[in-house]
Amino acid sequence: MRLLSPGIDLTTLAVPATTSPAGRAELSADPWSLAVPAVAVLVLAVGVAAVQAWWSGRRGAVAELRAGDAR
Repeated sequence: MRLLSPGIDLTTLAVPATTSPAGRAELSADPWSLAVPAVAVLVLAVGVAAVQAWWSGRRGAVAELRAGDAR
C-alpha cells in the first residue's frame, strides 16, 4: 500500500501487524487519546453555543425595552 510516493511507504502505519519488526513504527490508539479530544471539542461547542445564546438574549431584551423610547 503505497500512499504518497514510491519513496514513502506507510504500510506499517496503515495496516499494522501484530508484532512490528525492528526499526518500524507502530501506531496504536488507546481510548483516552480518542475520548479526551472528543470531549474537549464537545465541551467547547456547548460552551460557545451557551455564550452566544446568552449574548443574543441579553442584547434582544435591551432593544425590546427601548422600542417605545423616543430618544
